[in-house]
Amino acid sequence: MPKKVLLATGGYDHTVRFWEAASGICYRTLQFAESHINRLTFSPDRECLAVGGSQRIVLFDAVGNSPNPVVAFEGHRGNVMSVGYESFGSWLYSGSEDGTVRTWDLRSGKQAHVFHNRAPVTAAVLHANQREIISCDAAGNIRTWDLLANRLNRELKPQGDVSICSAALSSDGALLAVCNHHGNCFVWGVGDKALAATAADVSGDDAQEGGAPQTASDGALEHAAASEPEQAPLDFQPLTTWQPHSRYVLRAVFSPNHKLLATALDSGFIRLWNVSREGGEPWQQNRVLGRHQRWVWDLVFSDNSEFLFSCSSDKRACLWELSSGSVIRTYDAHKLAITAVALSVTSV
Repeated sequence: MPKKVLLATGGYDHTVRFWEAASGICYRTLQFAESHINRLTFSPDRECLAVGGSQRIVLFDAVGNSPNPVVAFEGHRGNVMSVGYESFGSWLYSGSEDGTVRTWDLRSGKQAHVFHNRAPVTAAVLHANQREIISCDAAGNIRTWDLLANRLNRELKPQGDVSICSAALSSDGALLAVCNHHGNCFVWGVGDKALAATAADVSGDDAQEGGAPQTASDGALEHAAASEPEQAPLDFQPLTTWQPHSRYVLRAVFSPNHKLLATALDSGFIRLWNVSREGGEPWQQNRVLGRHQRWVWDLVFSDNSEFLFSCSSDKRACLWELSSGSVIRTYDAHKLAITAVALSVTSV
């Protein structure tokens, strides 16, 4: 069955647009009247698109034609800066400038956990073990939140109170890269015994306030808590640090093949870095892409790591061929800055 690559874009004009990535045709537009859009992400089954804005997250049907949200998640009191799914798509997590990290039941839209970070959360990623969320904040903190034990596991502070702009976690959970407002990038090797044990099986500060958390009604977290023994928190080993930019690194993402780290800059450039799992040496620059005319806000790699999609305040999204470093498609329809992109590959 042939595959079709679909791109979703959103921004300050309060619209989400769906594109045929190959042709550049915009075939569907959704209104998000509540606010500008900070984050977009497709569900693992590609059937829903989660949209994070100011104080609200909604799910839209990504394959149908309905203009109305499937479900809305209410509870944040500030910009939602990160939205993501657990690997099977049974629950959602988010981080917000209101200083909280939350998880949500997809069926009811109700909160399952609320972790109080005490500083605006600028980025949040779910580790591959599916039980710890790593958050970064405007006070320069990196924190890990244990969803099964309902606690804060670990804190790191790489450069004092310098605000962290972005966080990238490799899909295997082994590398964490964060970038701050001084343009510095810090990389850790991330160890997790529980993840290794799970992979082997398949192949053969009170963080919580206001009492015990609610549990998602689908029972996913409840089942995991009952079936898994107590595990040690994620272990972080410093690998390297360098300065990819002199100012804001607005977004950082690892390629699916773990060979590249892409950084989106306020200068309009995108820089690619060769990933190394050896400690001590700064990562070497692979290529500079550019440029957008204004700030680059979001990036997403193609599944084969050969292409990169970007979006910018210049009201354009671009498709880059990484072997040549050239733009091979632009997506022009938004009337204001584009701040979020997401990618889906579907059967047609």
